[in-house]
Amino acid sequence: MIDKNLVVSVYAGVDGACCCGCKGKHSYASKFAALGGKLRGYPVTDDDISDRSVAIIVAKINSVPVEQVKWDTFGDERMAGVSIGKRYYQARFHNPGGSAAALGALSRKNVIEQ
Repeated sequence: MIDKNLVVSVYAGVDGACCCGCKGKHSYASKFAALGGKLRGYPVTDDDISDRSVAIIVAKINSVPVEQVKWDTFGDERMAGVSIGKRYYQARFHNPGGSAAALGALSRKNVIEQ
């Protein structure tokens, strides 16, 4: 299971659409709000912060078999995403090491509780 305490942000939107926010919503964990703003390039506002949304979306991702979760890398982030019905859910984790090796290590192995 994905540990919600490691998630910087989540996204919920229409499956098959881009994740820019035009067909969905990004929400940020309160403890990572400053980091989230740095990663996206502009400040995270109170309207963007929702620990409840983070918990709900992580629970949705955790509800499917792990084989159905797609893992990807974008810059300094790792993402876990899944399509459920007509919706797409994604959780984003920041790469604390900043190197390619550290990013590779931030995978299912260490963001999923054993």
